[in-house]
Order: sequence, then C-alpha cells, then structure tokens
Amino acid sequence: LGAALFETGEFARALKAYLEALRVRPDYGGALVGAGWALHSLGRYREALKVGRQLLLKNKEDPDGLYLLGLCHYAQGDAAAALNYLTRFLNTRPEVEVALEVDGLIKVLRGEVQAADGGDEEQDDEDE
Repeated sequence: LGAALFETGEFARALKAYLEALRVRPDYGGALVGAGWALHSLGRYREALKVGRQLLLKNKEDPDGLYLLGLCHYAQGDAAAALNYLTRFLNTRPEVEVALEVDGLIKVLRGEVQAADGGDEEQDDEDE
C-alpha cells in the first residue's frame, strides 16, 4: 500500500502505511526504505537521515541508504556530506540512469557545472 500511495504523491499516507508495515514486521527493509523516501519527499530530512543511518547500520554500503543520505544532505545544503554519500553510492554500481543523475549532482557539488535555475527555458511561439 505504501508504494502505491507514494507513486501517486500521497507521501504522508505512504509514510503511515510504511510505518504500519514496520510495526507488523520490523525487519521489513523495503518498508524502511519507503519510509525514508516518504520522509524525504515531505521535506522531513532529519528523520529521513535517521532512516538512512539505520540502513547503513545493517550494511555500511547499502545503496538505498547511501542515496537517501546523499540526497538529504544535498537538500539541506551540506555539500561535503552529500558528496561523500553520493560518491559511495556510485561505487555500488547503480542502474545507468540513476548513475547519470548522481554523476550530475556530484559535478554540481564539485563546482564543475552550475545547477539549472529554470530561467533559461525557451518560450512557446505563442508567447512571442
């Protein structure tokens, strides 16, 4: 249920479903990961960081935990921590699409490229 709610953008309800699943089965890793991403999506980064750390306690190179921690730190403006976790995440050899996204974030964090500000978008012909 948590995944279905998450995919429709109902992050608070998804979090509730994931937490209920963890209450029933505390060892359910998928629910822990889902709860972390729901917290991240709600902007509750401190709590999401705790989830990421829990994942790394079980496996210090857990890809889900590394990615979650990296993006939470990025969202909070902690470039050094984000760079650390995202670099470690890339070392887990994620899917190529995710790897390309993370590589882009790392380049932004290193100052190699500027993050897009959304102001350079082309206008439709009707607007001219």
